[in-house]
Amino acid sequence: MDQTSLETTSLEGEVVENRNTITLEEADAGIRKGLKDAAQSVITVGYYLKAVRDNELFRSAGYETIWDYAWGEYGFSKGTASRYMKRNDRFSIGGNSPIIADEFRAFNRSQLQEMLSLDDEQMSTVTPDMTVREIRELRRPKEIPYFEIPGQLSLSDFPELDEAETEDSAVENSAPTETMTSTTAFTVSAEDLIGDPEEKLSAYGFPKRVYPADSLLTTPGCRGDNGRGYDCFNCHLECEIRQEYCRCVDATCGFPFPCQMVDTGKREILEKKIGERCQFIDLNLADHKAGDGSPVPCCKDCETPCEYACENSGKRVATLQQSVAADAQQETAGNAAEKQQDIPEKPKTEKCIHDGISRCTLPEEDKEKDGTGKDCAHHCCWNCVKRDGCNIECYASSKRKTLDDDEVAAEDGENAEQPAEPIEFDRKTLEDMIRNAQGTLDQMCDYWVENQPYTYAKYNMMIQAYKLLLKEHDESNQKLDPVKQQPEL
Repeated sequence: MDQTSLETTSLEGEVVENRNTITLEEADAGIRKGLKDAAQSVITVGYYLKAVRDNELFRSAGYETIWDYAWGEYGFSKGTASRYMKRNDRFSIGGNSPIIADEFRAFNRSQLQEMLSLDDEQMSTVTPDMTVREIRELRRPKEIPYFEIPGQLSLSDFPELDEAETEDSAVENSAPTETMTSTTAFTVSAEDLIGDPEEKLSAYGFPKRVYPADSLLTTPGCRGDNGRGYDCFNCHLECEIRQEYCRCVDATCGFPFPCQMVDTGKREILEKKIGERCQFIDLNLADHKAGDGSPVPCCKDCETPCEYACENSGKRVATLQQSVAADAQQETAGNAAEKQQDIPEKPKTEKCIHDGISRCTLPEEDKEKDGTGKDCAHHCCWNCVKRDGCNIECYASSKRKTLDDDEVAAEDGENAEQPAEPIEFDRKTLEDMIRNAQGTLDQMCDYWVENQPYTYAKYNMMIQAYKLLLKEHDESNQKLDPVKQQPEL
């Protein structure tokens, strides 16, 4: 195919000029027109978003706020929707029109975004031929307020200063600069073409917290213009700018393990399977902190525990047992009522009859029935033949081994004649620490590698240190064992 055949191509019936034949002047004109059209579209979108907000039209679409509407209908985050409306306030005709004002028609979308943060004096110096970077440099740092101290010296106290030197300095500072009004060049930077980057906000609508370079505080979180903010490790909301995992409410400073429910991909499952019964979906069900009022959902405070509850809560109670028991009670309510007339009613305690503390969902007449591995809704887990390794074992039975160990330890302490020496090393405790840390690392590995590499490295090093300590004690014990000597022949 020769060069002449490439000059024009057909696109859906319309003749379009080939890129190879476009001149630089034509390209500049096309880019400029495209950027200006984008600026007009931004003003129009902002105007109609304001109309939806002011008239609460979002409620007709089934949304609670303008932010939910913008995200659900158009995929706009809260920051993006807010910028659209602010640009309409600042750059439209009269501050409330779908048409861009005449004095801003020559500016593109990226320039308008940078101009939002300029005051009136700075705006007067902006020209359409300035790049986004040049407009950004016009921002002035906040001036430090001046306070005159009684007795403070000033230049007026020294009239002997050479006025000529001051005049020369003023002349140098006020030297005329070359203006750009005579040039006809049009500069388009990469930032103009890409557009303004979307600023991500936290779940509370605040930007990421930024500390000065010499700050001793580095706690990650978000902070608003009013100074109010939240820490990542203490926030239980799904957040786009999370910089550190949310810690479990039972975590300690020595072992700050993460919450297994926040930002771990479980929210979609909870929305589909559990719905508004879950505290992580309906935050109104959760406890709220005194002061800032932030919600703290937790599985251990849930009144209707489910199979998706975290392992640390100790409430991974079988929902099958609860639902089947409820259905069985409803179906046999009539027969049970007749039988209970002849049988003396037992007191209802809703407590486990074995430890007297834990909550039990079984009917009173079924609490004394030992489990057989079947019909778990009417049998107790405490002496069940399939208790070990059962996934639906009740909380009281699953924690019995720990309680028994504590009782044995307490009895040994009472029978001891002398106080025991402090324990410096315990193999079982160390093995539990390795297992817990490894489990946390396995669960959070993908998220940490992508978002918190230092946390991933910390847990890796911690597990390696635990294993080295265990290996060191094992080797030392082997050296202490007496070597059996062979008898002489």
